[in-house]
Amino acid sequence: MPFVESPSIKHLDLKIGVGFVTGDSKMLLSECSSLHILHIDAHKDLQTYIPIQVDMFPCNLVKLGFWYCIFEEDPMPVLEKLPKLTWLELHICYQGSEINCSANAFPELTYIALDGLFSLKYWHVARGGFPKLSDIEIYNVPLVKIPNALPPNVAFK
Repeated sequence: MPFVESPSIKHLDLKIGVGFVTGDSKMLLSECSSLHILHIDAHKDLQTYIPIQVDMFPCNLVKLGFWYCIFEEDPMPVLEKLPKLTWLELHICYQGSEINCSANAFPELTYIALDGLFSLKYWHVARGGFPKLSDIEIYNVPLVKIPNALPPNVAFK
């Protein structure tokens, strides 16, 4: 059963707390066919785990941001499949040491922000991923190196 079933919502800011999305429960927004902007913000002092799945989000999503959510697994293999996503922000939400993006990753993405991913050392991008990426902001992320496969005209801020 979807968390929100309104086809008319265009922008949604979710503030969530501990235990909101755990175990067998899912936060499904896929029925929100008009949803273009989604921000999910967990309380910074509470650990809120979000199991990311492909069927969670509507395919028309354009902007997506996460704050203080904890992904147990690399979120990129799921997020990169959102066909219209142009803007992605990940703030203090992943504790893994690497993320992986395929050759078909983020076909429309123009902006990505990585902030407070304190354990992230390796960002792997296959050639062909992020074809329209133009702006990257990276803060508080100990990356060993920036992926070579990113488009050459990317501006780092």
